[in-house]
Amino acid sequence: MLNAPVYLAHANGRLRAAEAAIVATDTAHGGQHTSALLDGHYDMGHIGAAPLVAALSRTRDYVLVGTGLLRYPPHSMLLSPGIKQLAEIRGGSIGIDRRGTCSHSIVRTLLAREGMNESQMDIIELGGGLKNFDSMCRTDLAAAVLWEPFTTTAVRELGWKIFAAGSNVWSPSRYCTMIYARRSLVEQSSDLVVAVLQAYADWVRAAQLNQEAAAEQVIREMPTIPAEDIRSAVAHEAPTWCPDTSLDRNLLQRVIGELEVQSVLAPGFRLDDVIATVSA
Repeated sequence: MLNAPVYLAHANGRLRAAEAAIVATDTAHGGQHTSALLDGHYDMGHIGAAPLVAALSRTRDYVLVGTGLLRYPPHSMLLSPGIKQLAEIRGGSIGIDRRGTCSHSIVRTLLAREGMNESQMDIIELGGGLKNFDSMCRTDLAAAVLWEPFTTTAVRELGWKIFAAGSNVWSPSRYCTMIYARRSLVEQSSDLVVAVLQAYADWVRAAQLNQEAAAEQVIREMPTIPAEDIRSAVAHEAPTWCPDTSLDRNLLQRVIGELEVQSVLAPGFRLDDVIATVSA
């Protein structure tokens, strides 16, 4: 979903910056993206905070150059049909991507609001993405944490209800997408990095202005997901995307604090060590 602006830019021949053509590559999940960075595969990219910082904690080849289009977690807590409050599922099962992730922290946060903790629940690791949805169909879960477009599909097909959207979980937010660049690219071609950041902002604005076209590109990339759910998800999510790529230090500090809770950071990690200020 968060790659919709890139897909649309590619379809419109706008995947360029400073006369340089950009080749876009998807990764299946955050762990794969982390591994790709540790292997040095990409020059620039955007990804959720946890997989990027997991890489930045283990290699000096990349630095953080911007804040991406999402400023709150894309996950939602859903309750199975007939359940209205978390208190009703004490002792029941909650499905998450895996332990130590943002979805796990969201569960802990929401349970704490109800005076509960995860020891009173059965936390089930589902595997992420489509695996999450498939597991919901097979498993007797009382609640689950999903992201779009799987949230929309679960609501439409299974009759689940959204108990808490990601934008309402943490206030102020402790999640964002981040934009990174190869350290050597920043040092040798900072003007190119700036041009890509400017192009990224343009792609986000274009997707927001033409959500139908953006959705159609996502549909091409995710053929196993019902097209109607992708259209609905883009219409819901796109207005909240932020085209401002400047580094939000206050948000980043909160994100790093959350990643400490998730045990993502390597010993001695410092945010200032992995931030690069770029200028044309």
